Amino acid sequence: MLLFGNKCDDKENIKVKEEDIKKMKEKYKLEYFETSAKDGTNVQAIFEHLTKITLKQRGFLKQLGLPEDTSIEEINIIGKENQRIETKRTFKKKKSKC
Repeated sequence: MLLFGNKCDDKENIKVKEEDIKKMKEKYKLEYFETSAKDGTNVQAIFEHLTKITLKQRGFLKQLGLPEDTSIEEINIIGKENQRIETKRTFKKKKSKC
């Protein structure tokens, strides 16, 4: 789960206090994103983060040829035109015995 608050583009109309956000983050160990549906702030970031979490938790990293210990921060989702996922790590290919 992620915690996100909308209306970061309109700070005067935010209804939830920062103290309450902090308590929820700590109590449930959630990551928090400030968003704006109006201007799109952090909307793509949320979907990318959820995708990374899903890839890691569902064991898809191995299918993509990535080590299971790849951290969420190391996963880089490339644009739609490339349709691939890679990491910031540099991997050495194993030498073939043939």
